[in-house]
Amino acid sequence: MRRGFSIVEVMVAAGLFLILMTLAWGGFSVLNRGGQGLRASSEPRQQLRVLLANLQNDLRMASYIYPADTYTILGQNLTTPAPGAAAQALVFAVPENSTPPLTYKVCTIFARPRQPADSNNPNAYEVVYYTVEGVDPPSSDFPSEIDPNLLPPNGSLRVFDAYLDGPNALQLTLSDDGNAVIFHVDFKRKPVRGETQQDSLESAISMRNNR
Repeated sequence: MRRGFSIVEVMVAAGLFLILMTLAWGGFSVLNRGGQGLRASSEPRQQLRVLLANLQNDLRMASYIYPADTYTILGQNLTTPAPGAAAQALVFAVPENSTPPLTYKVCTIFARPRQPADSNNPNAYEVVYYTVEGVDPPSSDFPSEIDPNLLPPNGSLRVFDAYLDGPNALQLTLSDDGNAVIFHVDFKRKPVRGETQQDSLESAISMRNNR
């Protein structure tokens, strides 16, 4: 006849099980926090590399950079650079075809406060890359006739969580001849644990189709 477990044996087994579960959960939590730290520490650089690749591809094919002015796009008042100067925004047009009627993809890049805000990084900014395709100049094939203030709000919006270090951390400098842009960013991220990550990224991009 088989004997059942006593109350003491059941309590001992339950206690051992709880101890093992606590140890296992502790190890999992350490591994999970370590993985999150790795992803977070590399994220700003990864975000900026993807952003820069998009900007390079479009800007090299652009045929027109909109002149220095303040444009209202997506509810943001954006000031663009004059030749030889820098600003925190840029608007340019990329031709989508080579035969009339010509249409354009209008691209806008700017920085804004991070959404949602990060309590560890209250001064962090993110980069917005907004594109509207199929834009048709009203009376000719020239992109200069397109008014950036009238761009529809249903374009493609990409937000890069790059932890820019303040409102002036994005610098877009237009060359004296208007045929190239120097892209410069400073980013800084203070994680919950670990060391602060801080660096800069810069690239000169030449336009091939500017006229």
